[in-house]
Amino acid sequence: MAKTTRPPSQGWKTFLVNHADGIASMDLFVVPTISFRLLYGFLILLHARRERLWLGVTAHPTAEWIAQQFTESFAWRNAPRYVVRDRDRVYGARFVQRVRAMGIRDRPISPRSPWQNGYAERLIGSIRRDCLDHVVVFGEPHLRNLLRSYQRYYNEGRTHLCLCKDAPIPRAVRASGHIVVAPILGGLHHHANGALPLRTATTPRGAVDPGRASASCRRGRSLETVAPRMLRWSSFRMRQQEMMQDMT
Repeated sequence: MAKTTRPPSQGWKTFLVNHADGIASMDLFVVPTISFRLLYGFLILLHARRERLWLGVTAHPTAEWIAQQFTESFAWRNAPRYVVRDRDRVYGARFVQRVRAMGIRDRPISPRSPWQNGYAERLIGSIRRDCLDHVVVFGEPHLRNLLRSYQRYYNEGRTHLCLCKDAPIPRAVRASGHIVVAPILGGLHHHANGALPLRTATTPRGAVDPGRASASCRRGRSLETVAPRMLRWSSFRMRQQEMMQDMT
């Protein structure tokens, strides 16, 4: 009988591709503070659309704390079939028991093989490059607020090539309207999105265009100063149009 060179079962990469809709990966990363104190961030990532589901911050990670974070992350949605993690000793017996009680199959990666948990490792790299490398963390509440803001930007505004340049949370495509650029993380990143539609025939003459007023407010001007100027400009345009009609 001829020997086959194929493996007896599917490889790890094939497993990740075939069961992407039912896999969640998790990992821990270290963040130093301004006082040289070490904080630990805990993340959970869904492989289906690269959605970052959960972010936790603590100074003393334990198996009980991780099990509680994992339970809260899937409190209002269906739990995945598999969970991919490394072989850190912090994932103790309490965490393994909680995962089995939820009906999830635990899949720890091989020793010294971080590439098997590549999605979570790449997300940690994105967090460092896009956020933490540009910010000085003062403490645990500060880090928690930073990660929550970045999580909102990552899930709703950051595009991915594997998703055809869409965000993990799908967005509606707007073909018309003004472009609103909202600052995120104090202006470190910006999220461009469609806003109010352009002026149409239903806009009454002499009224303030809401799109232009909102754009002026976004440039740092208050509504109290923008509205009178817009009204004066509208009245000036009305008088100019009337003069042109009289001349013709």
